[in-house]
This record gives sequence, structure tokens and C-alpha cells, in this order.
Amino acid sequence: MEVIYHPEADDEVLESARFYERRSKGLGWRFLRAAQEAEARIVRSPRAFPFLDEPIRKCALAGFPFNLLFRIDDAALFVVAAAHQRRRPGYWRRRLRGRA
Repeated sequence: MEVIYHPEADDEVLESARFYERRSKGLGWRFLRAAQEAEARIVRSPRAFPFLDEPIRKCALAGFPFNLLFRIDDAALFVVAAAHQRRRPGYWRRRLRGRA
């Protein structure tokens, strides 16, 4: 199944990786790897993940306080956000306009 990232979700992954890399050499790469592994888990079993706010599901990034938030569309998985688990809840909802 195809995975499509909202442009802002893609930016969040990259900016978070840069942040972690500035904190500690190699940590940004670990963040990217955790995001890739989360994406692979989503592709394997998208309906296995709990709803955060239907139709949005969440998949935690191992070792980091982030979730990939996604919805299952007809022919693709749409990643809405790479959201920190404790910051700005719900900020990503505006990204759903026109896709409901």
C-alpha cells in the first residue's frame, strides 16, 4: 500500500531529526530509523493501530516521544503528522480539511 505524507508531516520528521542530531551526533539518524520502522509497521498492519480520533490512528516511534498519525484512505495510507506526544495536541486537525 502506498504511503503519502502531508507536506507538513514530512517537514516535521526532518526537523525533528535535525533537532535530535544537534543534541547528539547520530541521534537524528536514530530518529529517522524509528520513523521508517513505524511506517513499515503501519504498512504491514494499518488497522492494528488504535484510533487517536477516528479516522486518525497513531503509531508510536520506538525510543522517541512521537507518533505518526495516519488515516487509511481507499488506496493509500495518509500520514497527517509526526506529532510529539506531549505538545500541541490536535494542531494537525486542520490538515484534514478537504480529505474527510
